[in-house]
Parts: sequence; C-alpha cells; structure tokens
Amino acid sequence: MKFNCLTIISFVLLFQITTGQEITDQDSIVSENKSDEYNQWSLELDAGINKPTRNFTSGYYTGYLDGYHLNGALRYMFNPKIGIGGNLMFGRIDPHENSRDFGTNYIGVNLQTYVNLGRILKFEDFAERLSLQFHGGLGYLNLYFDTISPFSDTDDGFSFTKGDDLGVLIAGLRPQYKLSRKFALFMDVTVNGTFRQNINYDGFSGENDALRAARFDKLQSPLYTASMGVSFYIGRKKEHADWFIEKPKRSSLDSLESRLSLLMKAKQDSDNDGVSDYLEEKNQYAEEKRISDYQNAQSIDSLPRSIKKYINKEYISNKQTLLIDKRNRFLLKDYVENIYIYFDFDNRTPARYSIPEINKLKLILTEYKQLKVKLIGYADELGSEPYNDQLTADRAEDVKRILGELGIDPDRITTKAGGEDHSVDKNSKEARHIVRRVKFRLYN
Repeated sequence: MKFNCLTIISFVLLFQITTGQEITDQDSIVSENKSDEYNQWSLELDAGINKPTRNFTSGYYTGYLDGYHLNGALRYMFNPKIGIGGNLMFGRIDPHENSRDFGTNYIGVNLQTYVNLGRILKFEDFAERLSLQFHGGLGYLNLYFDTISPFSDTDDGFSFTKGDDLGVLIAGLRPQYKLSRKFALFMDVTVNGTFRQNINYDGFSGENDALRAARFDKLQSPLYTASMGVSFYIGRKKEHADWFIEKPKRSSLDSLESRLSLLMKAKQDSDNDGVSDYLEEKNQYAEEKRISDYQNAQSIDSLPRSIKKYINKEYISNKQTLLIDKRNRFLLKDYVENIYIYFDFDNRTPARYSIPEINKLKLILTEYKQLKVKLIGYADELGSEPYNDQLTADRAEDVKRILGELGIDPDRITTKAGGEDHSVDKNSKEARHIVRRVKFRLYN
C-alpha cells in the first residue's frame, strides 16, 4: 500500500490527458477549424496570497496577508475550449502577529486540465476582451519548515524529502482580460485540497500515531490561493486559442458547385430576348445595358430574410450606429465574402445578371456605416499576364464606380488587382467564366 497515492495520481493524470485528446478528436469532426489558425501555447506567471484554513496546532495560526504564493505554468490548448498545463508553485506561510512563531514553505508541481468557459458560454456576444477559465487537476506538494518537526524525517510511506510530502486536488476559476494579441491579464482563485498530510501547517503535530494514521488518507486541510498574473501567448498567428472564435466553413468544392449552379442559372435565356431568365423572373430590370441598370438597383431588395433580421436590430440611440457583436459579424462577413460579380470575356463591365449582387453589398454598406470593403478583381488565364493584371484592376475599379453612383462613399472602398486565377481548368469555358469575377472582403 506504500505507493497507492502515487498510483492514483498517475492514473488520474493519464485519464486527463486521454480525455483531452478524445475531446480534441471529436471537435475536429464537428468543426472544420484547424489548429493552424490560432496559437496553442502560452506561458503564465502569477503572484498573490495564500490562506490555509485548518491543520494548525493549538496556539498557531495565520492571517490572509501573512504569506505569499507564486505560480508558473506552461499551457497547451488542444482547441479553443480545452487544454492542459503543467504548473510549478512556491509559497510561504508566516504566523499572524498574535500566533506562536513558526515558518513554513511549500513547493509543488501539478498537471491540470483547462476549460475555456468564455468560448463555451459565448462571452464574445457581449464582451470580446473578457473570458473565464476553469482549471483542475492533481499534483504533489512538499511542506518544509523553519523549525524541523519531530515527524519531518519519519518514514510515513510517502516521504521523498524532509518535511511533509502530500498530494493535492486542485480546482480554480480564472477571469481573463485580453490586453493584446500576445498578452492577457488574469485573476486566479484556487482551492488546493490536501491528502496524506502528515504534519500541520505550522510544522508540528499534537496527535499520536493512531490518530494521525486515521486521517492520513482523507481529503483535508484546504489551502486557498488568490493571485494576479499575465499570460504570454507563444506563436505567430493572429489569435490564441483562448480568444479564437470558431465559425463554420464551407468546403471549396461546395462553394465552387454553388457558384457554377448560380452562374448557369443566371446565364439562361429561354426566349432569346437578350435578358436572362434570372432577371425576368424577378421583373427587376429592362433590357438596357447602360448605367441606368445600376441606378435602378437602389430599389431592389435582394437581401435574404436572415440578413435583414440582423440589419433591423436595435440601434444605439445616441450614435445611430448598428451594434454588431462578434458572432453576427462573422455571419455578415461570411455572407458578403460569398458574393461574386461576374464578367464576360475581356470585359471590364459586370454582367447584367450580377447587378443584384452589387446591390446586396450596397445595402449592407448603407446600414453598417463603420464597415469598409476591399474589391479584388480576377481574370481567367487567357491572354498575357500583364494585360490580365490591368484587366482585373479595371474590373475592381468599375465595381467601385458603380457603388459610388449608388451612394457609397468611395473612401470606404479599396481595390486590388488579383491577377489570373489558376484554380480551374483553363480549357473549360464554364470554368473560366467562374474565375472572371470581383469578390469582396469586409473590414472595420
């Protein structure tokens, strides 16, 4: 029975690691987000106070400010919701001014699981820079004393060093505040429940061997710690897992098929009158090919109902600015970045069936005054590369001009020549039509 406690600790720590890995694998099936989108490692340092609540010999006690606690940790997040970390902690417990004199130090190591409650509870909906973590695990703690206890060097079946070797069961909460991409502040409150504690915190024990053995294996004597600290995020990604917001992603194949289907539908002209069925069904445009088509687009409401719901949310009365929370911003961003304006071969003016798509962007920019947009033009692989570079720049500029005529401030619009798109078979006429386009990127 000598190593029962060590066996239990080893088993539980192994279980934590295994469980954490299982959760990670499951998440990878549910979500298409990859870990290369965010940093996973962090280095953490914190300092504060401690307060043991029991296991003092009569006449010995300590106050809330009569000791200190230091902790360092290296943490790894499997995904934005769960991770694991190794901790090294130091501390000292000094007597209160009316207590008998003693001095106790401790040093310990532990392995803990970290659960990011901020992502699970969607804190980003109301506070982008605030989060909350729960952490818990098992570890080893050694108490050593200024005055050597009579029991300090007694073989109790679990002693590695002089002093008292004991196990700790740990649980804590950690509110976090994000300072920057690399740093976050946190406040940590933790309870350390000890077991196999042989000696009181003051370094003495007034119990006989029989009483000491009776309580030896029980969970006892909580040691509370409260500290402030800083997390340093390691890595080159824009975000750490603590603050990464998961969002669903479409596969590139689904997106390509969807665009091809829309394009084929938009080009159909059953009666050969020069106006596509797409336009005739909606009764939105006449046959004119001039700029009047674009001006008429101001009266077209082609936004889907789900987007209207967000556009019609409550306004901040004193600023008249739409309140966009982070999750809704992802929805809007994903919607806009799947709008495409298509062009006929060697043409700088958008195809008429793309006019409603331009109007979708116009409606969003009209409602969300704080948003800006980048227009990126593309061409197929036919023709020389310098010519196609200029062609893609002209296509983006023409869409910018149209948005300007629809009332969008040109200062909110930037353009970029994307050049040739090599993602499709250049020998396919339909595939080349898909890549002759302008796409959008929203930013604040």
